[in-house]
Amino acid sequence: VTAPFAPTAPPAPAPFAPPASPAQPAPFAPPSPYAPFDPFAPSAGTPAHFGETTVLGGHSAGATTVLDQGIPMVVTPHLIRIKNNERITLSKPLFRVGKEKSFADYFIGDNPAISRNHAEFSQRDGEYYVTDMNSTNHTYLNGVMVQSSVDVRLAHGDSIKFANEEFMFKLS
Repeated sequence: VTAPFAPTAPPAPAPFAPPASPAQPAPFAPPSPYAPFDPFAPSAGTPAHFGETTVLGGHSAGATTVLDQGIPMVVTPHLIRIKNNERITLSKPLFRVGKEKSFADYFIGDNPAISRNHAEFSQRDGEYYVTDMNSTNHTYLNGVMVQSSVDVRLAHGDSIKFANEEFMFKLS
């Protein structure tokens, strides 16, 4: 004979456990490989690094790529005409300056002292040169007359005068 079915009392509740005290740090959990990655969140004590800027394309004839700490930088040779602050990009491997409009790459028509084919700029082995083309009123580099038909190496910031017309050579 079996005993009649009798309901049982519910189980006793678990004893109360107080939360961890502030003196006890929470256990360390390594970051999950599945956690979202935030590239802009700096690590503790490490400044955020956003990488380097890379300029792609935009190379023009006569431009030189200068390597500085492994970062390519395009250098473009140009002249600044002091009289009006005009920027003249030396955009070809052989760049002619003069007052012959059909021949010169940069035409100076407002100065009668300039010869038809006054001077040429050229590039060799990453260096830039100016050559006086037997002009009537000469070419001057930093105040010194350039001998005709002789390539003279240029440096950033050099002063160049075609007759009485002053320019500055720049690399940027």
